[in-house]
Amino acid sequence: MPECVVISASPSASSKTLKIAKFIGERLETLGLTSALIDVRLLPPAELIAANTSSPDIARALSLIDSARSLVIASPVYKAAYSGLLKVFLDVLPQYGLREKVIFPLLTGASPAHVLAIDYALRPMLCSMDPRQILPGLFIIDKQVEYSDGGKLRLPEEVSVKLEAILKSLIAWRRFGKDSVIAAAEQLHRPGSPIV
Repeated sequence: MPECVVISASPSASSKTLKIAKFIGERLETLGLTSALIDVRLLPPAELIAANTSSPDIARALSLIDSARSLVIASPVYKAAYSGLLKVFLDVLPQYGLREKVIFPLLTGASPAHVLAIDYALRPMLCSMDPRQILPGLFIIDKQVEYSDGGKLRLPEEVSVKLEAILKSLIAWRRFGKDSVIAAAEQLHRPGSPIV
């Protein structure tokens, strides 16, 4: 079972959120953390809306989350909050379905005007599910996502630096526990650190 599950909650097949989620999963594997991707868009909609946990696809997704020590939760911003697709999926989890897990929240959007959606919409909902820790979130503006000639995802240096620091804190959790994650998270807020 993977140590980290990356959840993409965009309803679009060509979503930049999904591409970033896949990029993060690949980067975690490179850093030595096993990962799996849950593309919520691909789960059977009728079973998801009905919260049918006996559906094989839903049960498989819940099993991945249950066994993981950390989660990356990625969503586009719609109506100044996370996607409805993410809410429907998280509603299928038990009340305390994030207990003992370290969570990295990530939102994408067209404008920096929505950056507060992480702290005012997504974080409170995640807190209600009793995670061990929610790491500093990351907001990526759509136009910051570019691709090389070979189709490889490319992010601005200041975004890449912050993303790398957060991912390394997930690694620190696996290896050294809570105090190392807190120390790594604090490094993100030192004077002069990039803010996205």
